[in-house]
This record gives sequence, C-alpha cells and structure tokens, in this order.
Amino acid sequence: MLLLLVAATAARRLSPSPVAPASKERSGKKKVLMLISDTGGGHRASAHALEAAMLKEMDMEVKVVDVWTEYGQFPWNKMAAGYPFCCKYPAIWKAMYYTTIGLEVPTDILWRLQCGSGFKRCIGGFDPDMVVSLHPLCQNLPLKVMDTIAKEKGLPGRTAPFATVCTDLGSAHPSWFDKRVDLCFVASEAVRKVAGRRGLSGSKVRMHGLPVRKAFWRASEQNAQATPSQMEQLGLKPNLKTVRLVRVRLRLS
Repeated sequence: MLLLLVAATAARRLSPSPVAPASKERSGKKKVLMLISDTGGGHRASAHALEAAMLKEMDMEVKVVDVWTEYGQFPWNKMAAGYPFCCKYPAIWKAMYYTTIGLEVPTDILWRLQCGSGFKRCIGGFDPDMVVSLHPLCQNLPLKVMDTIAKEKGLPGRTAPFATVCTDLGSAHPSWFDKRVDLCFVASEAVRKVAGRRGLSGSKVRMHGLPVRKAFWRASEQNAQATPSQMEQLGLKPNLKTVRLVRVRLRLS
C-alpha cells in the first residue's frame, strides 16, 4: 500500500544524511513538508491522504503547502486560481503544458529569480526533516533552494531527504522527475517509463499506486472482515480480489 510504504520510507529516512550531517541535534517530532499546487484537486487530496497515513503510523508534524500560491510572486502565485480557466480552453492548456517542456531551462531560471526567496522562506522557516513533492512544478526549484540553504549553513549537501509522489497515471509531465530526488513513487508502468527517460535510476523509482483517502482504508478493512456468505450475497467470490471500474464522461464547456 503506497500510504504505508511512504510512511515507512519516511521513518527510515527521517534522519540526517550520511554525506551531509546536520549541524545540530534535532529533538521532538519529525517534520514533513508536502509541496503542492492547487491546480486541480488531486494534488492536495493525495497530500492529505499521505498525511493521514503518516500521522497514523508515526508521531510527526506534517505541513501541506500550496507553495506557488503562498510563496510565489506574480503571476506564478495566480497559477492555481487561473487553472480552471485554462482547462476550459484546451488550446491554452496545451500551450502551457508544452511551453514548460520546450522552455524548461529559461523558465527554471526565471522561477528561481522571481520565486526562489519565497520558496526559501517556506522551506527554511519550517526546517523539515523530509520534503515530499506532489506536483510537477515542485521538484526543481525546491531542490535548488534546499542546496542553497545547506551551502549557507556550511554543509556539503542538503540534510533532508526529498521524495516525489507522482499523481498522474497514463502519462506525466517531464518536470515530475528530477535525478536529484531520493525516491520517486509512480502509479503505472507508463509513468515509470517517463521517469526512466528523464534519467531516474531504477533504484529510485517505486511503483505502488495512488494515495487514497482514509475513508477508503476503513472500507477496505471492513471488506477484509466480511464472511464468505456475505461475499456470496453480493455475488463476489471470497477467494478473489474485486475491482470496480467506473466510466466517467467529462464535458468541457
């Protein structure tokens, strides 16, 4: 289960890096910073699902931040607010998608100049033991900011591990994948291939499905306790797994 795996990974990795020892001993709860942008509801929903799993398994402090909206400068702090408009017009959405691919280097430089200080306040102010990205635009700049913070502290590298949880299924924007991350969680073989094309080594990529809300954990636990007779009443075979397929029809107006 992805939730428990990420939580267990956090437990194993929430300690200073052996190549970049922390400058001081930390005490109290371990702190996890989750970076998202509210361009659609899936990024925040996945973050809160992971947060619930971590809090269930371990005593830690988790903070979910829409980092572009709260710490970015104009116009980047308006991305989430303008996303529904872009989705209404596929041509605009495609232009944004492919521009961020074709002009990756100049946009990265621009974002660092305009938003680097804000991201630094976010990450440095919270001083996390682990950072988790759940958005394609929350890899490159946060990693650079963490390197800058470490350099200013006189450390050879960032002390907090960085994990990416890709919330896309059929394909994924290339910016989801950065070779500098410690681990990258994907939900399908198609997305794993995109990660490979971006240079992520197989040891860094884990395929474990998408995070699900706590309500679904309870439903799963309850179903696991169902008796064979109850399963048969529903027309289900007790010795087989059950998959529900839902067809969704979207209309953009």
